[in-house]
Amino acid sequence: MNFEDIAIRARQNLTAWQKISDTAKSLSALQIKAVISDYFASTDTPPDTAVLRHLAESLLDMTAGGAPSTAKNREAIAFLDALLDSYSLPLPEEHSLPPQPLPQGPLTVAHFESSIFADATARFSPLVGNLTSLPTESFTAAADEVSNGKATFALLPIEDDAEGKLTRFYEQIDRFELHVIAALDIVARHDGKQVRVALVGKNRIDLAADERPRALECLLFEEDRYSLATLLDTANAIGLSLRRIDSLPIFYREDGFSKHLVFEGPEQLCRKLHTYVTIFMPRTSVTAEYVLL
Repeated sequence: MNFEDIAIRARQNLTAWQKISDTAKSLSALQIKAVISDYFASTDTPPDTAVLRHLAESLLDMTAGGAPSTAKNREAIAFLDALLDSYSLPLPEEHSLPPQPLPQGPLTVAHFESSIFADATARFSPLVGNLTSLPTESFTAAADEVSNGKATFALLPIEDDAEGKLTRFYEQIDRFELHVIAALDIVARHDGKQVRVALVGKNRIDLAADERPRALECLLFEEDRYSLATLLDTANAIGLSLRRIDSLPIFYREDGFSKHLVFEGPEQLCRKLHTYVTIFMPRTSVTAEYVLL
């Protein structure tokens, strides 16, 4: 057999293997969908996250050690697709309160007194309703006005083109137990660089803004050397873009770092990754999901 015949045979074998592989992928996805459909058909109660996690581990063998293979990653997404077909995401979370409706009546937003934040207030108004400005002497004072109930929202910068993630303002969000509801990018520096300004409030609020993109923020405590790669590969396969990733020191470990990741994309895809993290990466926290203007 000459070289040309060998090349032809190799191409034929490759084509046959690809067909078999595609068939196997389709069958695997169908089997997962059938199991999920049977689960929801057999119960009238809302889905229990722990039960779904156990079901996923059984189907995908996610408890096995080592790096998740491409096939397991693909099957995990097939599991999410089947879940999305059977149940309206997101799943109820195990350790957080559900989103609240937008407050009724006059809405006040506290912010550091400057023309930049007055402009941001005007840009947020069409999203949540007419906002009345409450200028303050500092960002801490603005957050405190929300905490003590004198303001509905506050404006805090959370990211800067020059400095990256503004950790000190995230610390204020945690300190006053606030939630990011929406964010926008605004030119706030003489050199033209942008700052991402967040609209924060006392409660998680799910705004009806389906046509607008979303941001999903995750805090990853790496369980093993594959966890970061797994999360990035899954987000990419789902169709989300990675905006930024920051390493943050873990206060109780001298050599430990957590990863703060910000993904962006359509609402449905953000919810899909949110559900993936809830089921498959329970030690990773979704710290915020909000509308982008």
